[in-house]
Amino acid sequence: MKLFPTILLLFFITLMVDVLSYEWDSDELECVEKLNIPKSVVEDNHPFQKTSPEDNTDLNKYYECMWKKSGYLHEDGTFDWDKMLDFFVELQQEDVEKNKSDSDETLVANLAITYVKGVINTCRNKHIHGDTHGETAVKVHNCLVEEFDKTKFED
Repeated sequence: MKLFPTILLLFFITLMVDVLSYEWDSDELECVEKLNIPKSVVEDNHPFQKTSPEDNTDLNKYYECMWKKSGYLHEDGTFDWDKMLDFFVELQQEDVEKNKSDSDETLVANLAITYVKGVINTCRNKHIHGDTHGETAVKVHNCLVEEFDKTKFED
């Protein structure tokens, strides 16, 4: 019976290492350095599969920088929902192409496309807008996380 606590401990250690470590890509580092934002601002809000505080000015600036780099947020602060939708659909289409001989995988990928379209359109229809471009980016992020969170798939 000592095996279970050991496995549980290893699981939590692995989880903590994942949460505490953050791998920076060049765009992220560029935004942090350009904005002179402590890395901890981003690391403290990792993973990005959770909502982020909308009142953190530094984090808002970081989101603005990153989302403008990705093309999702335009210079005028408007959000490009179609670009985001295209990104997710292309990811799923790649799965469909890889697994086109497997009808179950193709069905799952096509359902995922429909689901993602619904999530993105739900957030789009909320006409999200913040006081700053960065706040808009965080609010959009939070809407997407909340909408994706509403559906939990069971194994």
